[in-house]
Amino acid sequence: MLFFALKALTPEPRVVVVRAGTTQVGVLTVQGESVGDALVQIDRMAQSKTPTKRVFGRMIGNALRHGNETTAALRQDIPNVMFLLVPIFAALVALVFRGRRMRYPQHLAFALHTHAFLFVALVLTLVPRVTRNTAVGALAVAASFLAMAIYMVLAVRRVYGGSTGSAILRSGAVAATYFVAFAAAMMLTFAFVALRF
Repeated sequence: MLFFALKALTPEPRVVVVRAGTTQVGVLTVQGESVGDALVQIDRMAQSKTPTKRVFGRMIGNALRHGNETTAALRQDIPNVMFLLVPIFAALVALVFRGRRMRYPQHLAFALHTHAFLFVALVLTLVPRVTRNTAVGALAVAASFLAMAIYMVLAVRRVYGGSTGSAILRSGAVAATYFVAFAAAMMLTFAFVALRF
């Protein structure tokens, strides 16, 4: 796949960002001005009595301690997870267009075509990795998502028919539900990888 090949060739974004007084690890911000300070805080979280904090702390701590292994495992697992999400996308489309009397393989073919374009459009999201111009990076990411949205609406109209308004509403419903499934799949993949170590 072109997207994953280019993703592997472009510099990885920094997961750990140290700022004055704090260290940001992904979406988590902790006190401390080094990875070591961050690990102390994260290890405390891993000892919490709250199960969610305990698991989250252990995952982040493992990912920090085994950064190279975690990155390598995610590079290997994420394309497989994306492939497994295609039938879920097809099922969502089948549900939204259940009145069209089309069989699941037809929805699956639509899902495969849609994902092929999605991955081409996602190439633009790699632009921020290769430029220091934040405006150019932001424009590239915005163009990527806009292209995906327009393509989805046009594809729905061509394959399933109906008005533009109906195509927008149904595409939005599929996209929103699929995003939740995608986010859950990515979180579970990260958890599975991080808890291996």
